[in-house]
Amino acid sequence: MPKKRKAPSDAFSDLLAHAEPSPPAAVSLSGPPSDPNRCLISNYSVAKNETAFSIPFRNLITPESPHNFLEEVDKIYPDKNKNNKTQPSPDNLINNTDVALCLNLMALPVAHPYKSILPSQSLFSSCLPVCWESKVLAPLLKGSAVLISEIETIKATLRTLFDCVVSKISPSSSFPDFLNAWCVVSSRSFSVQDVSSSISISALLPLVDMCNHSRPRVCSYKKSGDRVVLTALKDIKVGDEISITYGAKSSSELLRDYGFVLPPTSNTEPDGSSNDRVKIKIRDNIVTFRAPGGGPSYSYFCLSEGVSAVKDVGESGVIPVEEFEEEEEWNDDDDEEDLQGQFDFGDEDEDEEDEDVGEGEGDVEEEIFSRVSLLLLTLKTSLSLYSSPPFSSNPSCLIVLSNDVRIINFYIKVCETILEFNETVKGEKDGEKIRKYVESLKSRGDEWEAVQAFCKLKLLMSLSKYF
Repeated sequence: MPKKRKAPSDAFSDLLAHAEPSPPAAVSLSGPPSDPNRCLISNYSVAKNETAFSIPFRNLITPESPHNFLEEVDKIYPDKNKNNKTQPSPDNLINNTDVALCLNLMALPVAHPYKSILPSQSLFSSCLPVCWESKVLAPLLKGSAVLISEIETIKATLRTLFDCVVSKISPSSSFPDFLNAWCVVSSRSFSVQDVSSSISISALLPLVDMCNHSRPRVCSYKKSGDRVVLTALKDIKVGDEISITYGAKSSSELLRDYGFVLPPTSNTEPDGSSNDRVKIKIRDNIVTFRAPGGGPSYSYFCLSEGVSAVKDVGESGVIPVEEFEEEEEWNDDDDEEDLQGQFDFGDEDEDEEDEDVGEGEGDVEEEIFSRVSLLLLTLKTSLSLYSSPPFSSNPSCLIVLSNDVRIINFYIKVCETILEFNETVKGEKDGEKIRKYVESLKSRGDEWEAVQAFCKLKLLMSLSKYF
């Protein structure tokens, strides 16, 4: 049997006794529970596809009576919750069962083994933006307007829920107590199926929720019978960290909900695509622009949403933002007709072999290029809100801001290239000259892939034949 590591702290020993992992001594901590850099490490060698450890499902901490809580929330947000019984936040940033779980967590005795290993409020206050005052938040995230708005919305909603609901259900609790519980739930909870109601609820999984986030993950987790099982996705050696994934989160989402970020090079998928994104408000829409990488389809859908959002959708036929599927995979062999319907500008009877622009197509192309110009202006305006170069006294915020600026600059270059392309080929009848110009642009890498995707799907109609 492999040599075991040193015994964990008394608090962690108490948690192990409460969580009842199998095997009993499967894991330990690399440092004190209060250390923000500590991680859960394996005490044994585990082969790929084997169980790292498991815990009984009965030891989960769940909301005791979420339905009564929902009835109270309905009194505050009757219209919002009429057809959606899980979201009190106007922007769907807060889940009702998260708040119900806060109440249950607050009701646990102070000496409960789970409470004894939780981060302190001072740690949460240093890393979670929801704990920061507005006068501190704004300069730390200067430029990231949508992210600041989301955080302020969460703060305001939590205050309303406490004043109107939580303080009545739990009169002895204070808002700092509730905020601390919210920080725990926001950064550590899992979504599980409530067997009594068949709805998804939030739950805390003792021991499992001490696993850090990584992409790619070391272990997967799922409910199997009456246990939650962590399965190794690669060979694990004694002393290796056991990590899971919290999802394909951007740095902004990780900072907002968990209080940490990943370096850009670590927040990527196996296909090379980045999880980092920046949200920009364009008219009444929030458009998400994804970092380049992983193929042109990711950038194409971001551009399409942006072009749709810069002008009100009407008779021109550009489809609304919500109808795009951001995650659709790109395939060079796809039939163009399958994607043509995303932008229906009327007649599609033009002869694709004809070098001349078909009747009415010039107006359509000018409409698209006009919108690209508007999108370019919008992106430059958004970029002007940031410091140059990006600056924040908080290292995590600086990574978020730097990602934002990098992504916005990428789409600015894409828009400029599309407009440059238009000016170069406008009125040109010599197809060979156009093809040579297209070839000259290919050295631009990801930027060119985005432009290629934008043009190839017949958005530029007659020009698409040159791609």
